[in-house]
Order: sequence, then C-alpha cells, then structure tokens
Amino acid sequence: MKHIESLIKKANKSETGSTSLPFVTIGSEVEIQDLSAQEVHRFRLVAPFSTSVGGGDISYISPVGKALLLKRVGDEVTVNAPAGVFRYKIKSIKWRGD
Repeated sequence: MKHIESLIKKANKSETGSTSLPFVTIGSEVEIQDLSAQEVHRFRLVAPFSTSVGGGDISYISPVGKALLLKRVGDEVTVNAPAGVFRYKIKSIKWRGD
C-alpha cells in the first residue's frame, strides 16, 4: 500500500505539469481501444455511489472498472460483461481531478 501511495504522490508532484498516472486509479480518466472494433473509448473510474457521476463515468466495481483498476498504459484487459467478452488496450491514463 505504501508503494501505491508513493507512486500517486510522485504523479501529483510532476514538474512538467503532466496529469498522467502510472496506473488506473479511482478518479482517473482512461482511454482504451477496443481490440476487435478498433474504436477508442474514454472513461473516468468513480466510486459506485459517487454524487458527481456524469457521462463517461463508470464504477470501479463494474466489469470494465474491475478489469481496468491498477492496470498500466499498454496493458491489454479482457472484460467479461453481460453483453459478451471484450478485449481492450489501455492507451492513456490521466488524472481528471474533478
């Protein structure tokens, strides 16, 4: 846990002003590419009972959220969802901060 906290602190103290994160966390915006349809999607991971849920927000306990949590750019994930099995590649991870 201390290692994760250390990585988050380093990401927040970036001297370049970058908002990129080393891995997917709650509150991060994730850009993923569907490996079969080649479509790109952007989501923000939120808590399941978040009061500021908007379009493009997904819960970290949803099938997609569970698959993305703590993954890194370049990782490929498989999502077992009610609509079927989907494969995605993580393209970017940023802190949205709102």
